[in-house]
Amino acid sequence: MQSEVLALRLGRIRGMDTNSLLRMYDVAKEISASAQFQQERAKAERAIQRLGNELRARAATVGNTRTNPAWAGDG
Repeated sequence: MQSEVLALRLGRIRGMDTNSLLRMYDVAKEISASAQFQQERAKAERAIQRLGNELRARAATVGNTRTNPAWAGDG
């Protein structure tokens, strides 16, 4: 999934469901935080921007879905 996240295309993002975008956002954040190379980090940052823009357009809250209890279905 990591290479998939870094190779996002705008048209492909718009066709995805919000939950998939949230998962991809989390993966991109992980890639950015653990990237060994500047180029990989830059690609992850661009993916984060694209995903964040699309999620904001859908009025979805962008956050870490793995640690945010609001995304566990309880809030």
